[in-house]
Amino acid sequence: MAVQRYRNATFVVTIWHPSRKEGILARIRQLKSLGASSVVPFCVLLDEYGDYLLPHGFWERPKYYSEHRGQIEKAKALFDASGRAEFERQM
Repeated sequence: MAVQRYRNATFVVTIWHPSRKEGILARIRQLKSLGASSVVPFCVLLDEYGDYLLPHGFWERPKYYSEHRGQIEKAKALFDASGRAEFERQM
């Protein structure tokens, strides 16, 4: 198992389409329970390594979201309460 073989490695977790029941945090907990000491979600790498990792999929650098906060809030306002909750969960 990779966790046993590479105890000092940093494991980067990404899931293309996480389910509502099992997302990145569940995988991080699983790897840590198996003995991994350093586990991070891939999105923390986007700010520094975005030139290599982006644009792919649905992700952007953190700065993008703060620069477009007004537009994001306008889009969120179009949803009903459950839609807004889901939107927030995914953001």
